[in-house]
Amino acid sequence: MRRSIWYLGVAAAGTLVITSTFALVPAEASTGPSAAALAVARQVLGASDGWAADGTGTTGGSTADDAHVFVAHNRSELVAALGGNNATNGSDATPKVVFVSGGIDGNVDDNNNPLSCADYADPAYSLDAFLATYDPAVWGRTTKPSGPLEDARVRSTKNQAARVNINIGSNVSVLDRSRKCTADSTART
Repeated sequence: MRRSIWYLGVAAAGTLVITSTFALVPAEASTGPSAAALAVARQVLGASDGWAADGTGTTGGSTADDAHVFVAHNRSELVAALGGNNATNGSDATPKVVFVSGGIDGNVDDNNNPLSCADYADPAYSLDAFLATYDPAVWGRTTKPSGPLEDARVRSTKNQAARVNINIGSNVSVLDRSRKCTADSTART
């Protein structure tokens, strides 16, 4: 029986945002993608074949060698497959194919332990102080929050964004191993 996959996307330089449910595992015969899955991953998208192929088309990771075909089961594996350093992965143009196996939680630390709001909070931020200060009964409804607490809240959201946004360089194809569909009906985004 032919195993098929759902195609998540071919990324030109960009960012994959993981809002919930992502050691590097190179694709090997026992755990790696099937020949059919690799055939889909190595397809070149022609002109105007989805948003990633707007214009003249895109190759994604179609030219990735076997050493750059990975299966990621969690956030740490995904970041490693994309180059190893989320801060610089966006500028890494090495061709890669990454198969995502299962759900990937982006809201975890480097050891895949869950993170909470407190882990992202700027030292100057306090939820209780924020709610008390900007309560509409106190602050009003016509003026947007501003000041040190609002600045700390914004820094806290940037801390979280830096963690849950996964940077993807050019020449990368990311595919989902867990969906069932045919190569002909593959979703391209």
